[in-house]
Amino acid sequence: LFLSRQSTPLVYGAEIVAAVALWFTALSLLISSAKFRAFYGKYRVWFDRLLGAVLLYFALRIILSFLLA
Repeated sequence: LFLSRQSTPLVYGAEIVAAVALWFTALSLLISSAKFRAFYGKYRVWFDRLLGAVLLYFALRIILSFLLA
């Protein structure tokens, strides 16, 4: 959130824990809502295709980086 250069590693760790907890709380509230479930149910096939294409793109980039290195 807001840290200075004098902050200790414990403060950094506490901030990371708080940010992750906040993120997953917000995500679980969003996913559990009826509106989101209806939206996801309607566009699930396209969402899965898009996510699959993105993951395939990253996989190909990794493979090419090893082959061309």
